[in-house]
Amino acid sequence: MKPKIMNRRTFVNTTLCAGCAFALTGYGATDKGQKDLGAFCGLYCGTCRMYTGGKCTGCKGPVETMAAHCQKCKIRPCAEERGVKSCAECEEFPCEKIKAFHNSGKPMGEKAAANCKAIQSKGYEKWLHQQGKN
Repeated sequence: MKPKIMNRRTFVNTTLCAGCAFALTGYGATDKGQKDLGAFCGLYCGTCRMYTGGKCTGCKGPVETMAAHCQKCKIRPCAEERGVKSCAECEEFPCEKIKAFHNSGKPMGEKAAANCKAIQSKGYEKWLHQQGKN
């Protein structure tokens, strides 16, 4: 019996979950062909348990495939509207929304604040590239 050969589109449409399908099709890819996993707030989605567990496509993916806390985020729609890759690039940084998150007393907020400082000094693309290597 000859094995049935499946093309990529058929495989993606019939076999994979939405998150895996987006990853394989390159949804949200950067200019260098890699997915942009830098969250607008300064976090790196590539280290998040929700993302690595396949329960979220990251905050730059489709809203319907994001984790619930990403869907509710007030920072994401603001950054999308302004057309920035990170809040650190925004002319109004730090605004009240990002200050509230960064100063929340939670480790995630502190990490995001430190990352935003790194983004401002290195530039977003260099920061993102370094995150993917860690």
